[in-house]
Amino acid sequence: MVFTNQSDPDYVQLLAALREGQSILDRTPRYGTPKFQPNRQYVREMKRFGILPAGFNLPRDPLDVFATDQQYWQSLWYRP
Repeated sequence: MVFTNQSDPDYVQLLAALREGQSILDRTPRYGTPKFQPNRQYVREMKRFGILPAGFNLPRDPLDVFATDQQYWQSLWYRP
């Protein structure tokens, strides 16, 4: 698609759609962003696999998701 200039109706429509998509993404912090919090299923499974303690409470207890993921993947390493 070629736009004649920034006032081209197709350009304006595409730009509006991109900006709307960005605003949707910005409403919910994504993995790796400062305010990201995993969902309850993630916490449940990390407890189930023994990575997080049974009494872990996400609203109360701090969680480093990167470190938790590392512990999970290391738990799957083969150790003869």
